[in-house]
Amino acid sequence: MSDIREQARQALSHSFVGNLATVDAEGRPWVRSILFRVDEGLVLRFATTRSSRKVEHIGHQPCVHISGGGCLESPAKYFQIEGQARVHTDRETLDEFWQPGFQAYFESPQDPEYTVVEIRPTRVELHDPQQGMQPVVVEFPG
Repeated sequence: MSDIREQARQALSHSFVGNLATVDAEGRPWVRSILFRVDEGLVLRFATTRSSRKVEHIGHQPCVHISGGGCLESPAKYFQIEGQARVHTDRETLDEFWQPGFQAYFESPQDPEYTVVEIRPTRVELHDPQQGMQPVVVEFPG
């Protein structure tokens, strides 16, 4: 993994909350907060309900955007991620991603509403105001 990709992976591994932007079938944007996990390949995953608005939007337009990080008290790092989303309903993915804390939202990994969304980045920008105004950019080949 390149130094830039490793830098991006480390930055994202400390962030678990992001703002996910999708667009509906009429082209209207929607943004909501999500809790995600990121793996070694910079693939993000989060759990949601099958009947959620975001799942419907991804069905119409899988290109999504996530932003996160930062704080008002001091200059803080933040990130922007552009990627392609995919909704998983297969048993293997659902079982693998399941966590006991999900029981607050789903009865079990077999709950028909339990779904996992995977986002494969196409572009990641890391912003660190202490390092200047230009972001570190990681492009992913299509």
